[in-house]
Amino acid sequence: MLGKPCYSQYEIYPISGYFSKLGAHQTMLEDKSRMDAFLNALKELIIPGKSIVLDIGTGTGILAMMAAKFGAKQVFAIESYPIINIAREIARDNGLG
Repeated sequence: MLGKPCYSQYEIYPISGYFSKLGAHQTMLEDKSRMDAFLNALKELIIPGKSIVLDIGTGTGILAMMAAKFGAKQVFAIESYPIINIAREIARDNGLG
């Protein structure tokens, strides 16, 4: 079951209940100024069908997923912590995995 959009204008949906497991990631996702700055930068810099994006320390994968939605040719999301499993599931459930 998908939860409410974590960034509704871009329609990326986390799985219900995952936010309770995210700790510091939740705080970052809820910081609208921070998210707007990152998303505006991605939107401005990605050349659809050409850009290759490397997201090191992807966490929940939200920025990697947005890069894909903005048309990046390839997106690589790297994470050393178990949260990568959550990111994979969120990506799959949003048709990006």
